[in-house]
Amino acid sequence: MEKQKKLHTQQRQFETLVDFMVQHSDLAKGQLQSANAKQRANNLWTKLADDLNLNGPPVRDVAGWKKVWSDLKTHTKAKMRRNKVSISSTGGGVSNYCPISPMEEQIINLLHMEEAVSGLPTSTCFGTSSNASQDVSTINDIVEEILRSSQDENMNLNEPAPAARRSCLDESFQSAKRSRLSNQNERDKLLKTQVETQGIFHKESTKLLGDIHCTMKELVRYNRKIFELEETKLAFSKEKFELKKKYKLQKQRNSIEKLELKKKILELELSKTM
Repeated sequence: MEKQKKLHTQQRQFETLVDFMVQHSDLAKGQLQSANAKQRANNLWTKLADDLNLNGPPVRDVAGWKKVWSDLKTHTKAKMRRNKVSISSTGGGVSNYCPISPMEEQIINLLHMEEAVSGLPTSTCFGTSSNASQDVSTINDIVEEILRSSQDENMNLNEPAPAARRSCLDESFQSAKRSRLSNQNERDKLLKTQVETQGIFHKESTKLLGDIHCTMKELVRYNRKIFELEETKLAFSKEKFELKKKYKLQKQRNSIEKLELKKKILELELSKTM
């Protein structure tokens, strides 16, 4: 039985996948935060799989496209590690540096792979740019050292300088330099946005606390009025009760006096008859 030929993912499918992840960065980073985060993630992956399959072949299910995304991230990070080793080596020989494509740049910036691979200097966490300039300067020094060593070897062998290699290295390190500066600018913007957001939050919190204070004062005044009215109502009720009690007692006295008077009249009438 002839083995089925494996279909490779098309470039347009890779671009659709990366663009979708850029638009849904919380899905790309696995940071969906909501009550139905799992259901939302499944819905997004289903929509993405449909879009990718429309640009096929190949056609895959959700699990297959998840594996493609995972492999793409792994490949990009491995490429960055190889480039880091290539940059760090200062000996002669052919460079193993592989230029980063624009699509890979999107993945690196989206997932902050630069910090994961190269490490994040502590001072840049506070938005300073001095260490970033030092890093770029260090990279340039390494590049110049590699090129000088390569030129010295070729001059000793009476061969011309490798212009193609220099061009490739210049282009690669310029790309790395732009990436570092872009990440630094992004951190500065995020820090500025955070400070502005905190300022707005504190301003709105102060205003809200002031409104709460005024409302509480009005509430206390209102409750005090209610208490005074209840006291007045209680006093009136007590006075009414006392008046009613006195009225009943007076009514009882009048009834007794009336009976006493009738008794005396009867006694007089009896005495006359006798």
